[in-house]
Amino acid sequence: MRLWNLKKDNSLSEKVYQRIYKRIISGTLKGGDKITEASISSSMGISRAPVREALKRLSEDHLVVLVPRSGCFIALLSKEEVEEIYEIRKRLECMALEYAFEKLDINEVRDLKNEFQKCLDPA
Repeated sequence: MRLWNLKKDNSLSEKVYQRIYKRIISGTLKGGDKITEASISSSMGISRAPVREALKRLSEDHLVVLVPRSGCFIALLSKEEVEEIYEIRKRLECMALEYAFEKLDINEVRDLKNEFQKCLDPA
């Protein structure tokens, strides 16, 4: 499952994808919820084609399930899948911190600390 699939793309289908993706990740849309092309296109004021493309991509990412002649449903994640997602995120965040600390310039940190302190102590 890919949870990092947000792109710097300004196409309508990308905007729809990002909006639905964020609503799924935030829990606004819950597993089993039904979503329709018509309601999404209407709420965004766009045609159904970019919505269809976004839903197809979300389906490829296993975030929604497209059921022929029934509609589109938010995927249900098992406890194991949720645990796996959090474990991967934990490891990625630790790696990001390690990388950042390797590139850290202690003089820049001191300068930032001094600037921060100036903000706290307006003289």
